Amino acid sequence: MVNITPRLCLLFILLVTVFFWYRSVQVREPWNVPTFLKISNWLEHHQHITAKHLAYVNNWLDEGPSTLYFGQYMYPRSVELPTLAYRKLHPSYPPMITFGLYTLFKTLEVTGIVPDIYYQRGLQILIVIWLNHIFHLILALSMCLLVFVLTRNLGFDNINSSLM
Repeated sequence: MVNITPRLCLLFILLVTVFFWYRSVQVREPWNVPTFLKISNWLEHHQHITAKHLAYVNNWLDEGPSTLYFGQYMYPRSVELPTLAYRKLHPSYPPMITFGLYTLFKTLEVTGIVPDIYYQRGLQILIVIWLNHIFHLILALSMCLLVFVLTRNLGFDNINSSLM
């Protein structure tokens, strides 16, 4: 029987996971907003969740998160919507992704890397899509690592744990 080290198995898991993640990104490309390489027609297939989070974070950028009590409001301040009660609060989950995007966008703006990010909607959409891709990769790698560790603890050898 061949003795394969856990490091070699983890490298195999990493390579296979990254390959299939990259392949899934390629397959989903027609339904996504084009990447940084293809800027034209960037609003062609705008996704619902991306649009909602951008609405929330743009309200935060415009008014400040503390003014909105860190709430995720769909509509911006206007004459028709004078108070927060009319602006459609989305209370079903905590504002962590909105807070993360707000922090990232403010950092890009303050450092001068991307000035006036509030007005650059196309770049905002692309950043959110790439963050989604990165989070999907991290999630896939975490799940593969979890399965590897659990199967090793159940007594499987390195090869079988890698193939699970």
